[in-house]
Amino acid sequence: MGVEPYAGELGPEVGPRPTWRSDLGFLGESELTRRLAESDDVNLFRPFPDSETAELLALHQMSRQVVGLQIKTVGIDATHPAATVTARASSLQTAPSTYFVVLAWQRDEGRFLDDCLLVPSERLRDIARDDAYGHVKFEYRPDSAAHGHLDKFRRRLPELKDEIERLLTRPSG
Repeated sequence: MGVEPYAGELGPEVGPRPTWRSDLGFLGESELTRRLAESDDVNLFRPFPDSETAELLALHQMSRQVVGLQIKTVGIDATHPAATVTARASSLQTAPSTYFVVLAWQRDEGRFLDDCLLVPSERLRDIARDDAYGHVKFEYRPDSAAHGHLDKFRRRLPELKDEIERLLTRPSG
């Protein structure tokens, strides 16, 4: 049993991919999972189905604390230095232990930027607006000095693992 190769002819090329479509989600999820997997103290779990706010759970082995992570990946390039981050409002369940992580994939260079966001889910509605189509969204321009309201959530990607470990070991309450 397996997948049979497609034997038909392919149609004409349809042109370049649209840049607004987030085809980078799995890449971002894999990158954050890889970074957190480097921790000796954290176990990772993927809830199924992936329809809730937390799509990756991190459990600290000693403290037994858990954080839920919703990973958003935006693609940027020289022509599009900013991107819109969206979340489905109907499945957005906020909690003190749930965070949004926003990673930026630099298409021109084929790498993640060092600039990322770590947003407590309870603060998402403070920075996002309702788009009247069932989503909340906000604009993110990584590597910009003009973040304004996003500055308090801005992190360096190489330090994100340590930041999440701190969340898992802080005193509860």
